[in-house]
Amino acid sequence: MYDNEVNCTMAEEALLHREELGGGACVWTHPQYKFGTDAMLLARFALACAPHAQRAADLGTGCGIIPVVWAQERPALQIFAAEIQPQAAALARKSAADSGFADQITVWEGDLRQLRQSDLPERAAMQLVSCNPPYFLPGSGYLAGQDGRRIARAEESCTVYDAASAAARLLNDGGWFCMIHRAERLTDALEAMRSAGVEPKRLQLVQTSPAKAPKLFLVGGRRSGKPGLEVLPNLVLNQ
Repeated sequence: MYDNEVNCTMAEEALLHREELGGGACVWTHPQYKFGTDAMLLARFALACAPHAQRAADLGTGCGIIPVVWAQERPALQIFAAEIQPQAAALARKSAADSGFADQITVWEGDLRQLRQSDLPERAAMQLVSCNPPYFLPGSGYLAGQDGRRIARAEESCTVYDAASAAARLLNDGGWFCMIHRAERLTDALEAMRSAGVEPKRLQLVQTSPAKAPKLFLVGGRRSGKPGLEVLPNLVLNQ
């Protein structure tokens, strides 16, 4: 499925919303397929980790916010976006097309657990991969009843280990894998990266305010990298 149309009923079409990002860029959302601050933080953290990347992939792209932000900030970056949910993938294509990035962003619809380097454009390895994975273990946390929201929040079709393994398959040696997750899952994330051959290299905790403990973290690792973790100052969203 590579068209830019969103396959939905008239009632569902009324729920679509165009989020303007400025400069002519936009992202189309739906109540089941939205984006938040987490995605914006990850998009910019990943670009900072790999400032010279020419090929990048976003796993579980949803409505396509990260690829659109990347394309807007790095016009020469070729971007591959993977999404398992057909309607979300269609939104990502529409977001790319309506932002003028259809030639820069390729959307692949499928299960990232089956994704291989042979599925990439020209079968070329990536220099940067990002993933904003589901945060909650099955049976824990707040799980939305809607299928789209539940898949995005619960580790049903993608665990942190699945994400790290997929990234390792797509990256060249030295390529960066960047992820955002909840603070209580930090050990899982670091273990998953190392087990996939991606060495954690950069870590930043995220606080909503100076008085509150970190709720999220951003982590970047390099495929086949040497040990050595740089811990950045905490990112405080509301000073």
